[in-house]
Amino acid sequence: MTRYLPPELTDRVVDHLHDDPRALSSCALTSRILLSAARYHQFGTIILNSDRITLFNALLDKDPSLGYSVSKILLASRFWTHLWHPNANELRIAIERTPACRHIEIWHIQFLENSQVITQLIAGTKNLQIESLRIYDVHFFCGFDELPWLISSLPYLQDLTLDSICSKDTGEDSSKLWEVHKPPSRLTALTTGTINENGVHNICSWLGKAKPSFVLHSYNLEIVDYSSAYFGTQVLTHFGQTISDLSVKVDCDLNVPYVLDKVGLTVENGSSLRHLHISFHLRDMFVKENQSLQWITILISQISSPIIETITITIYADEVQFHDLRALDSECGVRELLLVKFEDMTALNWEVINDLLSEKFRSLNRLSLKGRGPWDTFKAYIESYYQSIAHLVVLDASDSENNVV
Repeated sequence: MTRYLPPELTDRVVDHLHDDPRALSSCALTSRILLSAARYHQFGTIILNSDRITLFNALLDKDPSLGYSVSKILLASRFWTHLWHPNANELRIAIERTPACRHIEIWHIQFLENSQVITQLIAGTKNLQIESLRIYDVHFFCGFDELPWLISSLPYLQDLTLDSICSKDTGEDSSKLWEVHKPPSRLTALTTGTINENGVHNICSWLGKAKPSFVLHSYNLEIVDYSSAYFGTQVLTHFGQTISDLSVKVDCDLNVPYVLDKVGLTVENGSSLRHLHISFHLRDMFVKENQSLQWITILISQISSPIIETITITIYADEVQFHDLRALDSECGVRELLLVKFEDMTALNWEVINDLLSEKFRSLNRLSLKGRGPWDTFKAYIESYYQSIAHLVVLDASDSENNVV
């Protein structure tokens, strides 16, 4: 009698080969029992550029069932300097043949004026249940009008990411066109980065007009320059009242206090905020004199939510070793940023943090600090000087193995 291993076990074995295409191909040819799991890893995420679309369609012609293994499609140009000019009809056909696709990402693409690509992209996704859309480093030569059209065409969309987007200024009033296309009713999570001010106004105005049907619950703000900080400030102003999960990541080469002061960044509107994650990537040393650190206490002091439950602080910094040339990146001569050590976290303004947590936030049950190295010294420091909040402080070393960014 033939005996088979349970699929839970064989799937586990194949999972360990997720980054080995040759091994996955061998598994797929070995047995039908391994075929499904191997295809999940080989075709779960596919990259379609101008050259690959035709090849992918040819592959589906031979075995249409492969399309059911695709859960994410990444549309990208091979090189940013090259315009993306696929056969629009072939693109539509390829996307239509991936009925299980739930995620689409668009990277490094320049959409030409009067291009049919977006038209066919919308046609290809109309029967799909796309749940997340990420648009990164994209130039719309046709103007921002194509953006609401694309977003509104995905009724199942829940998570939207807009970063490094620019467009041609057509000089025309596009507000009426933005009013025609309504945001998806299921959209509740947003991530933003850099976008020009005209685009920020259009997007916030467009989403704002969809109230009360549009309610933003989760927001990830990535600040890399003035434009991204301005975008985040506008989103928090318009939709801060409904956000329950907020992540603010500051990874800026510019003068951080100057940028945040100039845009007037504030989380005061977050009256429904439950979870706040603050992440700073410092280009200089993690010391008390670092003016960027004051913004951590500023953001905490701005919290107005009576139901705040958790605050998480993550800091990466430059550990300067003046006489150690090995600390320099071999390619560009810039030191890598490291997750700060627990023993160095005394550089934060704990007097202010202690006053805020012990007096203002009665509902707070955890202040999580992510770091690396021994934590005994820092833990003793908190327990000795700030006993009223010691029970709230949780030291998290879960990222210490991957502490370089």
